[in-house]
Amino acid sequence: MTGAIRAGGWARVTLYSSSPMVYREWCRSETELSKFLMHYIGAGTDFPFALLRESVSECGYDQPVRVVITDTDFDHNYKEHAGNPGIFAEAATRSPHFILMLHAPDGPWTQPYKAAGARVISVTEMDDYPAMAVALSTALFGGERRVAD
Repeated sequence: MTGAIRAGGWARVTLYSSSPMVYREWCRSETELSKFLMHYIGAGTDFPFALLRESVSECGYDQPVRVVITDTDFDHNYKEHAGNPGIFAEAATRSPHFILMLHAPDGPWTQPYKAAGARVISVTEMDDYPAMAVALSTALFGGERRVAD
């Protein structure tokens, strides 16, 4: 999100757990979206595949870069409903980049995601997320750009 905004783009975010909490408007404010991301909605992980399908449909020919930060509960969510792999594959195929940042992935289970067109970034320790986010942002949007404090 920060990388997209600092590169001149727009972002919107979704937090999910037992139900999604969505910031649906496209936004260019790092502060506003960062405040939204400070919410905590624990109680299980249930990836919102229906929301992903809606986003792909809504964006039409102008698909955004999509980054999903999750844990291995995503594997269960992916397999839970017969339509989920198709929703995932369509989003991965239509997005210019679809990155799945997956905490402690089960090696063989990353293959369906990769086969669908997603890039899987393995995060072995939770402390790695900030460094991985910086690396991802730099890889997708170019060199580092800093905003004055």
